[in-house]
Amino acid sequence: MKGILEVPAQSREESLGNLVITELGKKYENTQVVKDLSLPTYQGEILVLLGHNGAGKTTTLNMLTGLIKPTSGGAIAHNIGSQEIDLFTDYQNIADFIGLCPQVDVLFTKMTVRENLIFYCKLKNVENMDQVIDETLNKFNLMDR
Repeated sequence: MKGILEVPAQSREESLGNLVITELGKKYENTQVVKDLSLPTYQGEILVLLGHNGAGKTTTLNMLTGLIKPTSGGAIAHNIGSQEIDLFTDYQNIADFIGLCPQVDVLFTKMTVRENLIFYCKLKNVENMDQVIDETLNKFNLMDR
């Protein structure tokens, strides 16, 4: 079927990695966008999804980062403080495990550098936010921007 990211499902026992995606699916009304995606990732690996436009790459990443909810399946992160984290129910811990690098820079041009850093520090729950921001601005000589 054209436009569907489809990978044969594996059982969880066959694929215990740091991130285990099991039978992940997303359906919008009558259109199946991602169907039964199952794969493990392992420490030190970088996950890259390649495919034609409309194959479900962005939808998959949006599900894994908590931006949208899947229709079916799951994703479990292992070995984080010796616990399992369900990426679709434990939203507070997703950012500790998964990062997403979009294709374009996501900076707000009407905000100052400091305001952009504040926004992203709050988004990522950075501790000692003021200290981190000041150190970053000093490091790059951007205190006045």
